[in-house]
Amino acid sequence: MLEVFGGIYCIYCPEGNNIAGQIVESNPDEVVLINVHAGSYAVPDPGDPDLRSDYGEALKNQTGLVGYPAGTVNRQVFPGWEQNQPGTTAINRSNWANAVANVLQQPSPVNIAANAHYNVVSGLLTIQIELYYTGNSIAPINYLNIALLQNDIIGPQTGAYPYSTYRHHDILRDLLTGQWGEPIYTTSAGYFEARTYTYQMPPHFRGVPVVPANMHLAIFIAEGHQHILTGISVTPEFTVAHTHNVNALSITAPEEVCVESLSPILTLRNDGNAPLTSATIQYSINGGAPQLYAWSGYLSTYERADVALPLINFNSNFSDPNTLLCSVYSPNGQQDEDIGNNNRTFVFENAPASTGTSLTLEIKTDFYGYEIYWEIIDEAGAVFASGGNEVVGASGGGYNNASPADPGTYYNNQLIVVPVDLPLEGCYTFRILDAFGDGMCCTYGSGFYRLRDQDGDWLFAGGAFGAEQRHPFLAGPWQVTDISSEVFTADVTVSPNPSPNGAWLAQIDLPAQATVKAALYTTDGRLLWQLPATDMPAGPSALPIQLADAPAGMYILRLLIDDKLLVRKLAK
Repeated sequence: MLEVFGGIYCIYCPEGNNIAGQIVESNPDEVVLINVHAGSYAVPDPGDPDLRSDYGEALKNQTGLVGYPAGTVNRQVFPGWEQNQPGTTAINRSNWANAVANVLQQPSPVNIAANAHYNVVSGLLTIQIELYYTGNSIAPINYLNIALLQNDIIGPQTGAYPYSTYRHHDILRDLLTGQWGEPIYTTSAGYFEARTYTYQMPPHFRGVPVVPANMHLAIFIAEGHQHILTGISVTPEFTVAHTHNVNALSITAPEEVCVESLSPILTLRNDGNAPLTSATIQYSINGGAPQLYAWSGYLSTYERADVALPLINFNSNFSDPNTLLCSVYSPNGQQDEDIGNNNRTFVFENAPASTGTSLTLEIKTDFYGYEIYWEIIDEAGAVFASGGNEVVGASGGGYNNASPADPGTYYNNQLIVVPVDLPLEGCYTFRILDAFGDGMCCTYGSGFYRLRDQDGDWLFAGGAFGAEQRHPFLAGPWQVTDISSEVFTADVTVSPNPSPNGAWLAQIDLPAQATVKAALYTTDGRLLWQLPATDMPAGPSALPIQLADAPAGMYILRLLIDDKLLVRKLAK
């Protein structure tokens, strides 16, 4: 049983949550996680969610913790690892994994089995528990504890990126058996007992709505207030209002794109009582032609599936954001009994575009210039430019591991101007990290960053962020445009198309002499081939394109003829 103590304003809690999640993932069905929000960092500001419980403060106080996040493993003492005084149970996140490995080697004198049923219509949660002692507990009385937890609570989290939409998991909402559990009076080998509990689920906890699909249980036995002997995690079976009901739960896609194509992920959830084995998905962007996708699988009630939808091309909105609409219907070939959750939209932007590959980055540090690291990377993660604290760059933001003596550090309140010459046109990302997790503005100075192109136009700027901020951008004169339009009177044909061997011939018939540039991209914006600026005479010219080593698929050919752009789709 790993109990983690933190709060929404705890800057190192995202790191602690990542460590705890990795421990659970590495030890399936062997580690149960409870996140307890308690202490000053958990007290919400007006408008922020209250993730505390009625029991968190007492749990925190018995650990002896002096910093956040802190953790206890089976509420045991680990000599030499105590965060505070010897004999206390709170340990730092760097020791959680070792403590878990230690406890997993220990025998337990008691086993637990349990199942639960949650009638969402009536709100009644029923829990059946069996416990069996295979050995003798050293305590004559043990205590059975049932903790109610909630996943996927969206809210702020200091030190996280993005700050305002962090997903909080395994949050303690209630202890159904009270602060320290209900007694088990016989604790010797061979003792068996079965218990049934019922619980009326409230509509919310401290103003945070209960989402039935996100509720689960942690059940454990302790010898007293401390020293947990064993525990299990239980997800209820559900009874809901409808037989056939598929929910378009969420869409995952980039918030900014460099090309006019997208491969979104739609998360489906079965909100019906009948197992979901099939559904139809329709999706479109900016009101363009819809695409259909037939999904099949097996989902029990409230189970989810992430559906990677095939690539869809679209025509960009330049004055307004782009809108992706996903609809799901026909669960198991039946009429959906609740059409209110069938549609989901996702809004995204075109990434800012420069006029070339020569850029200028300006950074003004705050009072702690040594905490900053930045880099410009391509889609494969290759670094083309970087600066700042190399230790922070190697470890990531939010770890509070920076020192003014680290290599590459900047001074406080320093203005840094860095010329950046990228080798190729294409999609890149500017990434900036802060070791303390509080960005560059505006608590400790008025730091900023901004990137401009060779014409002096700013692509983006910022300074207020958490541990990390990212900005995708398009380097080069390639502006996304309507793939079906021709904005120049030149006649361009490409053959053969498709080309089985990746060899195409573009025939360009110019009405007058012009300067031609060409580039071939993957549909996710990765540059594969380019022709530098070339003067072509009036009349027909041939442009061979060789892409023999590329895999079969769709590619985007962009031709810049003087200052006019044409786009062609090539297939291999």
